Amino acid sequence: MSGKLDKLTSGVVAVAAVVVAASVVYRVFLEENAGPSETRSPEYVRDWESVLEAGIPLGGDTTAPITVVTFTDLECPACRAFHETLTALLGQRPRDVYVTYLGYPLDYHRFARAAAHAAECAYDLGAFRSWVDAVFQKQDSLGLKTWASYANDAGISPIDVIERCAARTEASVRQNAVHEFAARLDPRGVSTPTVLVNGWWFHNVPSRTELISAIDTLLAGRSLRR
Repeated sequence: MSGKLDKLTSGVVAVAAVVVAASVVYRVFLEENAGPSETRSPEYVRDWESVLEAGIPLGGDTTAPITVVTFTDLECPACRAFHETLTALLGQRPRDVYVTYLGYPLDYHRFARAAAHAAECAYDLGAFRSWVDAVFQKQDSLGLKTWASYANDAGISPIDVIERCAARTEASVRQNAVHEFAARLDPRGVSTPTVLVNGWWFHNVPSRTELISAIDTLLAGRSLRR
């Protein structure tokens, strides 16, 4: 019995080794034959300021020479990461930069539209930044935490206002305006976060270094076009 078991074990190990080896070879083949990821230069959007009316101030000086516009879905992990970049930027360059949030909930995110509705009401209550911070900090709990709980985390009162706003089903006037502008950028819509800096549309999400470099370039009066 022991001999049969040893043979069976050896066979299983051998098969597993073949599978692992095949997987490694396949992965290497894919990596070697994959084309480079698309990197496009920023593109200037002439009518970009028209969407500012649909935006909500996230932070910075309203008279700052640089305006950063970001299409944001509050259920989007990449938006959460970029929010951290913006938070750091606002802490470092508060007089140079003004950041505007554009609510752009994606249809396949179950809780994004409710969070966006609540964000607009939080803005009316003077607690927009607190709401966005609270949702992003516990983004993984969307659908598990109540909206009242998020409002409590954000220090918003009255809480029932947020609950009522989150319960809305139709897109708001702001959201419709943002979606119309996004369709002008790309008829298929845009991904989140999509970032514009003084009208320069980044086709890839800029890193913190790229964002600061773009700001310094624009402050120096130079174009972002490469």
